[in-house]
Amino acid sequence: MRMYKQEDSFKKRFRAHLHKSTKGNFAFALSSRIGGFYADLAYLIAVIGCIYILTAKNVSNPSSAYMTAFSLSLLLSITGLLQFFLRQVSSLNISMASVARIQEYCNIPSEPAQHLASDDEKIKEGWPDQGKIDINKVYMKYRPDMDFVLRDLNLEVKPGEKIGCVGRTGAGKSTIVQMLYRMREIDRKEKGSMASHVNFDDVNTQSIGLKLLRSNISMIPQTPYIFSETVRTNIDPLGQHTDEEIWRVLEDVRLKEHIEKQSNGLDTKINGGSSLFSVGQKQLVCLARVVLKPAPVLIMDEATANMDHETDNFLQDKIDQRFDKSTRFTIAHRLTTIANYDKVLVLSKGRKVEYDEPYKLLVNNIGDLELTNKGGYFSIMVQNTGPISSKQIFEIAKDAYFEKHGPHHHHHHPHH
Repeated sequence: MRMYKQEDSFKKRFRAHLHKSTKGNFAFALSSRIGGFYADLAYLIAVIGCIYILTAKNVSNPSSAYMTAFSLSLLLSITGLLQFFLRQVSSLNISMASVARIQEYCNIPSEPAQHLASDDEKIKEGWPDQGKIDINKVYMKYRPDMDFVLRDLNLEVKPGEKIGCVGRTGAGKSTIVQMLYRMREIDRKEKGSMASHVNFDDVNTQSIGLKLLRSNISMIPQTPYIFSETVRTNIDPLGQHTDEEIWRVLEDVRLKEHIEKQSNGLDTKINGGSSLFSVGQKQLVCLARVVLKPAPVLIMDEATANMDHETDNFLQDKIDQRFDKSTRFTIAHRLTTIANYDKVLVLSKGRKVEYDEPYKLLVNNIGDLELTNKGGYFSIMVQNTGPISSKQIFEIAKDAYFEKHGPHHHHHHPHH
């Protein structure tokens, strides 16, 4: 059912845009025609007037005939010019819009400093060493006149925790990623948000140069990002690693054979539309890029939409191995992936509505053997996946919980 609704709203939006654009074009055509008409009318009245003045007054004087002819020939020479002038003025007016746009781009505030003097000290001290994230009272909006995409967000992530983030579209999931990377700055105008900060291993991210901050957060995006370059450049864009290391990583992500088959080896070109690599393989190239340079924090925009189950499971396992110590933040689309995570963060309209272990969010009392908390946000999302799937998610969450905390002391439940 959902498909139709989406399609309808898409058609509706398309129609609205089309309507707007046609309206504009029509108004432009109409106004230039009307303008042209009135210009011509005024001009004709002038001609008639001129003839009248010159001929009616002094009929007796023969020289006035030459005068009349001369004036008329002058007047006739500007016929087309008036219309032309009007059209030019209106099209100039329209073209100036793009100039205004360029000026606006020029006035956009640029990003904060890439490198700060204090960075070197922090690197010497070995920052960041744990991958702890502490978010306090964060507000953020994309434009001054819009609503907040994140409101009063408080979050504490212990080093090495795996956090799954769920919520509807527009709940602010991807905004959190932008906030950690500082692609957008925190909004401090809201009351009580002067104290807001995002701390990364007890250092405020706003006091770090962007280069250092961003090099410590790895990301696996939803769609594989491939440069139209060689395999080597794709995996090691900054050229910091040896060929041996690159081959080792390629073997690690099961791409070695495929690349050895190509005649140029590591210098094989991959481009966006390349037929040499399938989508799954491009995803593995991105994985290789991340594995080559592990970072204390890994963000995953769950990239399960465009790959087969086998590649997906392989990817998850590889990440589990390689990023065992890292703090992981996953924007989840499939709830089964995050059922065994340490915590689940549920966002709704930019607010944190639930943040706890998945099992705790699904039950009223610890030790319950089925989903008892029917009204929770996360619980409702799980129930919406259908009875079979939700049971499966619940079991995964339950097993993960008891594995971590040991069996509950009220009653020992038999293991299946």
